[in-house]
Amino acid sequence: MAPGANDSEKLVALKEKIDLAKGKSKEEKSSKQNHKNISYAWRMVLELVIGMLIGVIIGYTIDYFLETAPWMLITMSLFGFGAGIRAMMKTAEELTKSD
Repeated sequence: MAPGANDSEKLVALKEKIDLAKGKSKEEKSSKQNHKNISYAWRMVLELVIGMLIGVIIGYTIDYFLETAPWMLITMSLFGFGAGIRAMMKTAEELTKSD
């Protein structure tokens, strides 16, 4: 057996190991990106819900003290919804900048 043949077998085996290692790192990067995207999605949902909740609480409180039910509740709910949408848009902008 020639020394060159043994070396080429080692090179092929080494190349297979390198390809296997590269494939693993691609899967890990993909998994990390998926977790990051899910995190952004939950963050956006929470921003919307919290904005609405704060609007409802403020509106209900104002209605209770001023006895204007349900006008301030409706108005502040809409403002809370708008604030939640604005926060979601900022998060989406942050996501696109990071990509």
